[in-house]
Amino acid sequence: MRRVVYVTLVCAAGAAATAQGDQIEFAFADSLPGTMTPTTLDFDSGAWTFQFGPDGVGTGDVVDPLGDADNQGYLVSAIAPGERVISLSWELTGVAPSPSVLSDLRIAILGEGLEGISLNAFDGLNFDGQSTSASSGTVDLEALGLDFELGASGDMHIVLYSAFDSVQGADGTITAGSISIGITPTPGTIAMLGLAGTLAARRRRNG
Repeated sequence: MRRVVYVTLVCAAGAAATAQGDQIEFAFADSLPGTMTPTTLDFDSGAWTFQFGPDGVGTGDVVDPLGDADNQGYLVSAIAPGERVISLSWELTGVAPSPSVLSDLRIAILGEGLEGISLNAFDGLNFDGQSTSASSGTVDLEALGLDFELGASGDMHIVLYSAFDSVQGADGTITAGSISIGITPTPGTIAMLGLAGTLAARRRRNG
């Protein structure tokens, strides 16, 4: 049986649905932002929750292209060692000041080796201002060939970045919304879990 855990980045939002699969692509970062804010996720109602806003880490500024030291990033330590990210859904509100455009606002979700996926939630919105975008459901990353392993440490890196450096300072801000990330064990992890269950059952019988 496959176990799936959903990690949710949350602030507050309401949105109309948009297209999905074409808004996600493979991402690789040469380096992480100079400051990665350690983030502890709370488990509630079957989901891990990361919150923007007054009760969370605040709003998220989108500054420079991926790999730049000035970007805003978050480190979620040891959330799922050896497991894979297999699905994604989102509901996000963003703001882009002129001459920036909303379609420049991106979020990278990376594993231990700094490989993972990039989400362009505002794909096609080539204008400044504010907009809210949501997926029409859960995107199956395995079907798209975009699923990836977090690595032995289980660390997840969440980086806000801009596809194009348009202005001095922040090119925009993620002000509200959520991203739900489905995670499942790798085959090796499943085998280890099965072995652990077998050993536990034997101890119960022998006890």
